[in-house]
Amino acid sequence: MAALKRLEDLGAQKVGDWHERPAFAKVDVAACKVVHERRLTAVAWSAAGGAFAAASEDKTASLWALDPRGGSGGGGGGAARETARLRGHHDHVCGVRWDPANEAVLATASLDKSVRLWDARTGKQAASVELGAELAGVEWSPNGQRLIVFADQANRSGDTLLFVLDARMPASARARRTAKYPHAVNALAFAPAGGHVFVASARTSRETGLTHGTVDVLEFTPGGDHAPPVLRAARSLLAHPSPVQALAVTPHGGGLLASGGDDCLAQLWGLRDLACARGVTHLPSPICALAFSHDGAYLATAMTGASVTVSSAATGEFLHKNEVVQQMPTNDTDIMWDRTVATSVAWHPSRHILLAALDRDAYRREPMVVSADSVAGGGGGDGGGYRGGGGNRYGGGGSATVTIPGSNGMPHNLVRIMTFGALR
Repeated sequence: MAALKRLEDLGAQKVGDWHERPAFAKVDVAACKVVHERRLTAVAWSAAGGAFAAASEDKTASLWALDPRGGSGGGGGGAARETARLRGHHDHVCGVRWDPANEAVLATASLDKSVRLWDARTGKQAASVELGAELAGVEWSPNGQRLIVFADQANRSGDTLLFVLDARMPASARARRTAKYPHAVNALAFAPAGGHVFVASARTSRETGLTHGTVDVLEFTPGGDHAPPVLRAARSLLAHPSPVQALAVTPHGGGLLASGGDDCLAQLWGLRDLACARGVTHLPSPICALAFSHDGAYLATAMTGASVTVSSAATGEFLHKNEVVQQMPTNDTDIMWDRTVATSVAWHPSRHILLAALDRDAYRREPMVVSADSVAGGGGGDGGGYRGGGGNRYGGGGSATVTIPGSNGMPHNLVRIMTFGALR
């Protein structure tokens, strides 16, 4: 301890096992089997947190209500029960977001070139707008009055189309504005006050041929009855040495913007000065999705290597890691191949409950057990990004299991619902 004290006096950073890591006293985990025929692309909570939605490449989205009985499995006996299936798209549903001002309304964006509004109470379509480009994502303005939808790919001139819609009359051409963004758009997020939009992208240098990730800041003027909305470039941040794939902003004016990408690094930026405050560097795989908790205390990351982590937003310290343990049968004829991918994370709007979408593509003949292990917490078990089980490494943890039926090639989709207790 004396040696450690001397190191601290010299300003040495405490890392690894030099100090006791903070950990959650409890992490309760449930997993519900979300029955979609193709991989999940996004999960999102409703405005009040009473329900969540899951979007899929099978051309549908599903609505779920939390089941107070808990458990692990789908339907009425699981952690959540499906209440509606949203049908109408003709291609992959790549984005889903709830109206922040209305618990009963949500929007979906699809590669079929349409954005659709839905009534969550009935599961019926309320409006549909054809936009002429394959769509990758949708975001609501904080007041729920505008939608920004972005195209999946840049056009032949290298521009990506951004569409701004009036949510009150989305089908009206007068209430629509199309902007050209000169690079690919991988993710988009509103500032809490709604006056700026952050865009995740990348640039390739003509001189060196190297690609680096950027976060562009656009000023957003919502317009009105007689004035169209306006997006205007304000600033560009050189954020990562590789493309930026995910963004998140602390809600309720928490003051931080997070960016993550192919470099396995999450950067935290102060919203006031857009200066990099700290990094989250313990991540083992490229990042495909980020989310802040409602109080801005925690940052969740989904990674292409099937890991979901939770870190402290204040310090960047690792707090929790959750993985799927793939238990391979001894008879290699039982399973041809198995691959799990984390695609999206979303925090509850008022509680420390985290959704994580996992796609398990497994071709097998026999049922298989998925083990969901909590790594950093004590006691618990297992819980916007289209593009894109473990040992007890740090002590504590528990597990829950879900038995998945055998199949002839249908992917098995899980949404983990992780409830975090206080730090200890």
